[in-house]
Amino acid sequence: PDSDGFDLARKIRDVHGGAGVPVIAVSGSGMLTRAQAAGFATVLVKPVEPSRLIACVSAVFPRLAATSALAENLRLLVVEGEPLQQKLARVHYAQLGFDVTVVATGAEALRDARSTPPDVILSNALMPELDGYELCLELAADPALSGIPVVLVSAYYDSDLDLELARRMGASALLPRTESPERIAAVLVEAARRGARPPITEPRAEL
Repeated sequence: PDSDGFDLARKIRDVHGGAGVPVIAVSGSGMLTRAQAAGFATVLVKPVEPSRLIACVSAVFPRLAATSALAENLRLLVVEGEPLQQKLARVHYAQLGFDVTVVATGAEALRDARSTPPDVILSNALMPELDGYELCLELAADPALSGIPVVLVSAYYDSDLDLELARRMGASALLPRTESPERIAAVLVEAARRGARPPITEPRAEL
């Protein structure tokens, strides 16, 4: 209401160091003139798919090359029930160097892992039916899958007690869902390289 994208881009250019900052324009009409569009790295016409936006940002914003190199096409199985987050996870982790498969439920994750064992699994801690903790137990009960490390993420991560519970269930790590993909990727790579999962110390009957 107090300005427009053209004014904002000019103001950014006037800030010390701002001349090299890429600016992506999002427009409802797509009718920018050549001179207007020249002030932006890219012009996107709304509505914009999140995956398209991420791809455009990635084109102008350097990836974390070190993380990408470390991932080396590690097979990553992501368990995510929310459709938008599925798309974002697929794009984020593929760009960070993983060979990504995304499934919606813990049961699907077990079937996929038995078909094509991943190097590491990233799963929500809390899900309907088979949640991330139960997924850890099911994997541990299958000799062919028991060595696959599992990293859990949770929107309700609250204390060290949550981390302790995750480790007792056999998870390699528990992270807040708000962590950046780069930070999560680094933990995934570390878990995959370490290989062995923590032993389960919580009896199934006590869940």
